[in-house]
Amino acid sequence: MIGLEVAADVSFGVAAATFFLSSGGGTVISLSGDISLGDDLGATEAFFRFTTGISHFDATLPYPIPFAGAGLTCDARILGSGTISIAGEFLYPLSFPTPLLTLAGRWAP
Repeated sequence: MIGLEVAADVSFGVAAATFFLSSGGGTVISLSGDISLGDDLGATEAFFRFTTGISHFDATLPYPIPFAGAGLTCDARILGSGTISIAGEFLYPLSFPTPLLTLAGRWAP
């Protein structure tokens, strides 16, 4: 899957809305809240992530399937304004019992 994410820094950490599209036409729309696990805003940060959303991979179903879950994410700052992150989360029923792993890169001015 490949997708687009819009994220914003908020008082508790980071809030994000994500849209994923698979090569077969399946979609995932999710909302995530990342709660910071530390006060140090150095080169790397760790977060506890809560996620909810809908997925639609089965064309025989007339409606998307809701999901919810939690996991961990780690952000690493690179080259000043760039960030790479990796997240692992258990999303029921979308990716359970195997976690969904996400790799992301972003730039912020």
